[in-house]
Amino acid sequence: MDAFLDTTILCDSLLAEDARQKAVRQALSTYQKTELPIYALREFRSGALANWVLGHNVLTSSATFAEAGTLMSRRGAFAPRKLSVGMTALSQGLSAVLNVPATALPAPFHSGQGTAEEALKREVEAWIARKVFQAWQKRKKVASHHTHPLGCFIDSDLAMVGNQIRPKDERWECATGATCGAALELKQQTADVEALVEALKEPGEGKKEKSETSGRRRALKDVLAKTPKEFSHKRCRAIGDAYFCIVAPKAADILTSNKVDFEPLAAPLNKKLKVI
Repeated sequence: MDAFLDTTILCDSLLAEDARQKAVRQALSTYQKTELPIYALREFRSGALANWVLGHNVLTSSATFAEAGTLMSRRGAFAPRKLSVGMTALSQGLSAVLNVPATALPAPFHSGQGTAEEALKREVEAWIARKVFQAWQKRKKVASHHTHPLGCFIDSDLAMVGNQIRPKDERWECATGATCGAALELKQQTADVEALVEALKEPGEGKKEKSETSGRRRALKDVLAKTPKEFSHKRCRAIGDAYFCIVAPKAADILTSNKVDFEPLAAPLNKKLKVI
């Protein structure tokens, strides 16, 4: 049996707390072949990993934990957290943003040991940087095979520039002017795209839907209506989970930890979904 990994499995195997990483890797070991589409690397880098990088860079550019908490509360990526100032709030915010329990942060952060703030701040910064570089270095070791290459994707390494984590080639987005590789792939499978547009149709009057769902529907409609060259970077990100369900081999299990969003997408395409 083969497995087709989504971004949540990649994230969990690289950045989750130890117990979750072990559980995911154990599940992957039961498959003869594991496939990871390059789109998952793109999502991982611009999503979970970018949040870790942002957390590190905000900390290193702040004089104190309180200042870092204030800066985080003003950043769009952290807006849902509504962080207040202070070390406790920062600990909770980092825990949420990094998707790890507070107890996974460096011990002095949650143990009340009274470590001097400057020394503790350096320890937290070093811990985050270590996790980021290790995760990115191991990104291609999670699955046995990498599939569905994207000609628009810049697979750059990371570097420490001063005290900030940066991509070595100074950008993490798609190559300027490149044709969207994801749209190019989906354009070859218009029947499945149409099936998901129908599955994601607008709810009845008085019913609400997630903005993510409406954005995904618009993106899929654009795949059908526009050429891959015309397809926008923003729309590519909005395709999200639908991409995995469309391109996954029918014989493979689609592995995810996101049952809620994947079930309505996998079912219309008769794709096999396994939540781990």
